Amino acid sequence: MAVDPITNEPAPATGRVWLLADNPREAELVFDFPFHEDLNEAVKELPRRWFDWRRKHWRVPAHPRVAKPVEALLAQFPDLVPSPEVLAWLSDSDRWRAVCTVVARDGRGHFLVRTLQGERPDELDAGTDAGDGRTLFPFSEENAALLQQLDGVRLDDLATTCARSLRTGHTPPAAEMSLQIGEDGEPHFTVFHIWDRGRPRTSASSPRRIPCTGRAASSCATRPGAWPCLPTPRSRRS
Repeated sequence: MAVDPITNEPAPATGRVWLLADNPREAELVFDFPFHEDLNEAVKELPRRWFDWRRKHWRVPAHPRVAKPVEALLAQFPDLVPSPEVLAWLSDSDRWRAVCTVVARDGRGHFLVRTLQGERPDELDAGTDAGDGRTLFPFSEENAALLQQLDGVRLDDLATTCARSLRTGHTPPAAEMSLQIGEDGEPHFTVFHIWDRGRPRTSASSPRRIPCTGRAASSCATRPGAWPCLPTPRSRRS
């Protein structure tokens, strides 16, 4: 008796993949499918996968490095349907991303760009390779404009402040002095570092604090992140 070979073929793996973003800091890919031995083994090969026994599905942290293995798995099992959010995540995972801060080099201010993922863009060739995926750009109006307009890089608060200053024709200071209220209730000057964390040359445990008198003492402004002020003995005040 002849046997139809089609009836002996294993059933295709079906199911869906969707993005769980309850925790924005670490979204997860959810593989929800009826048990299929080949698909189950393929999912177990994904980095940091874990099985949710209560909901009976696999979860995988949606980290950019798993994007290519996930793409390969979806190609291997075409009946496993990804949600639009998963497709958008796959499309975005190859994008270049970096962070930018400010540092001092040879007594001058520089932007320091550190690549987090993806292939570095050609625009970084205008800077100096500092190793470990980092690139240095000396302070200039042109470099500030380049980094502010470069897609994929996030400037921290200090880098944003310096870039804004450069683009308006000003030179960012290495540090600023602000007024703080000490524990004695008196105003004191406090140094706030911007791009040169080595100034002034004082120990981290004992930064320079100067009591202020006269007109300066009548108005006092605070700056988040500035060193806290310590009381200055009244006997030392002039």
